[in-house]
Amino acid sequence: MTETSPTEYEETLDSILEQVGREETLVNNRLTWLLVFHGLLLNGIVQSAEQPPDQRLVTVLITGIPVVGVLTALLGLLGVSAAYCSIRSIQALYHSLETENRIRRTTENLERITDLRDELDRQLKHLEKQAETAERYKTLKQSERRLKAELTVLRWQGLDEELATIVSASRKWSLSRSGW
Repeated sequence: MTETSPTEYEETLDSILEQVGREETLVNNRLTWLLVFHGLLLNGIVQSAEQPPDQRLVTVLITGIPVVGVLTALLGLLGVSAAYCSIRSIQALYHSLETENRIRRTTENLERITDLRDELDRQLKHLEKQAETAERYKTLKQSERRLKAELTVLRWQGLDEELATIVSASRKWSLSRSGW
């Protein structure tokens, strides 16, 4: 199956529609000529019936006119049949082009879907990395808070001990000054 662009496809469809129109016109012309010829034959029969009897002319008309009529009818029917066959083949071509176009559009849609899926996969990987980073940040932040709290507790304990030492030294000094 050959790949056709949308412009080529439209041109092909226009060409097919023109061909179908021509074939329909040919069918109508063939039927019209068939009817005209039969009318002329019938007119010839009627004309010959009105003339004085001439044995040779009557024999020719009696045998010739039906044979010519049958032959023209057969030729007319063959022409109409050929035109209808041509129309059917053009319709088959049209349907095959339609199918090809649908397949092409479906393929393009599948390619777009594949591209979208690939893009979503890339975005998902990026988001997964971000989620891992956020989780690690959360864990580190919790550790930082815990360590800060422990550091604060240790500082308070150190300050309490320092204060106790200062208070104790201050009492000793006060007691040593007061003489006790």
